[in-house]
Order: sequence, then C-alpha cells, then structure tokens
Amino acid sequence: MLSQPYLSLLEKELRRVREKLARKAATAFRLSAVKLPVETDWNAVETRSEAVLAGDLAALGYPGFSHLKPGRQKNPAEVLLSALFALPRETADVDVLPIASNHEIDSVIATAVEGSALHQRYGVYLQVVALAPIPAEYQIW
Repeated sequence: MLSQPYLSLLEKELRRVREKLARKAATAFRLSAVKLPVETDWNAVETRSEAVLAGDLAALGYPGFSHLKPGRQKNPAEVLLSALFALPRETADVDVLPIASNHEIDSVIATAVEGSALHQRYGVYLQVVALAPIPAEYQIW
C-alpha cells in the first residue's frame, strides 16, 4: 500500500520509483514490458548466455520462444543490449532496420538511441537506418 505523501512525491518525480513497485504496477495495470525499469545497477555490462537470452525472449512473448520456460520479464531494451554486448562489434552504433512500427518497437529504439541514458552508461546505441530505393535509370555494368 502506498501512502498519499509517498505517491505525491512519485508523481512530482521527487522520489525514484523502485523496481519492485514498478513491476507490481506493470502487472496490476497490464502495462507493456517497455514500461519496466531497465536494470542500471550493473557494475559492468553483463553478457547473457544463449539459454538466458532465449528465456528472456520467451518472457516477452516472442512466438518462436514460446516452448521455452520464460525467465523474469525484462524491459526489451535491456534484453536487446544484453544480446548486443554478447556480439563482437567494431563501433558503438548498431544499425537497426525496423520491419514494422508500433509503440513498443518505437519505445525500445527511443530508449537506446545516441545520447540516451543507456548509451551514456554502456557506450552502445541504436541507429535507425533505411533502405534506399534503386533509381529507375540505374544500370549494372
């Protein structure tokens, strides 16, 4: 139970919403996983094994992973960054080509763009790219 003064401090952003409370609110109000807090208490970026990443994707409801035992539901941006840090990369940016657009996808991308808190903390960010159309007069030699 929340007291009125505590709730008022939360509303005015004078108190940080604790992870436990955020998870309870997300469950109670059936909020998207995008609204879950991103764990930021890592001393160093943790890479996850393929089994843990698969469980994280199962918890987010991805159909290809529905047969697996789901892990604890996490913010999709956190799952994405965990997967990205497991991959070798030469640059800080990761090109993303969204094949669909909806509120959740847009929220994940917005959470991890250049200059975001996640970029500042972990040094990697998402950069949205697009496909360029081939001009009609283009000829292959």
